[in-house]
Amino acid sequence: MKLPFLTTFLLLFSSSFAATLQEAQTLLEGDKYVQAANMAFGLNTEAGDLLAAKALVTGYARFPKGERVEQMGTAEKYALKALERKNSAEGHFWLGSAVGYILSEKGASVLSRVPEVKGHYEEALKLDPNHADATFGLAQWHLNVPPFLGGRLNEAEKLFARAVELSPKKVSYRLFYAEALLKISGRNKRRAIAQLEEGLKITPTSEGMREIQVRIRQKLESLR
Repeated sequence: MKLPFLTTFLLLFSSSFAATLQEAQTLLEGDKYVQAANMAFGLNTEAGDLLAAKALVTGYARFPKGERVEQMGTAEKYALKALERKNSAEGHFWLGSAVGYILSEKGASVLSRVPEVKGHYEEALKLDPNHADATFGLAQWHLNVPPFLGGRLNEAEKLFARAVELSPKKVSYRLFYAEALLKISGRNKRRAIAQLEEGLKITPTSEGMREIQVRIRQKLESLR
């Protein structure tokens, strides 16, 4: 039985789209952040916009310092485009993260945008209360933002614990949670060590995870 022409066309189009999105994902996994973002955004879809924002935000630390603000500004544009198409937790997470990195680069000159980052993480959690990355992002916000701008260390601790609960095998969460505990109080040393030790029990599945575990070992050595 032959399929109607329109059905055949749609199936072929869908297959082509999926392959192209996968190609962008493969570029991202190969640390080709800008290429991945360009390909994904060129798809002119919500999924493509989200992957484009993710690619640039993920590559933040690998960009030369002089390029970071521009790249994060582009990531912000991609996330905003995704949110125009559909209000989603992922869109707000990547938007909050892009703006957060802009703040870290530009400092006091963009202090007015500090609440914006928190707002996007909170909106992501309204849409998806179990969004681990948004939980972690909000934890980082409370840890690093001074009290006069709304940062609360006790809230940061709760959120880090929640992020680890939601994604227990994410090694980076263990490291940053441990560092947060030490920043909050020197009396948290044992708890911090426990988080670091748990991080070393996780079997790494990427070079990035292995790099984080190297940092965990170094941190443990400094605490013992």
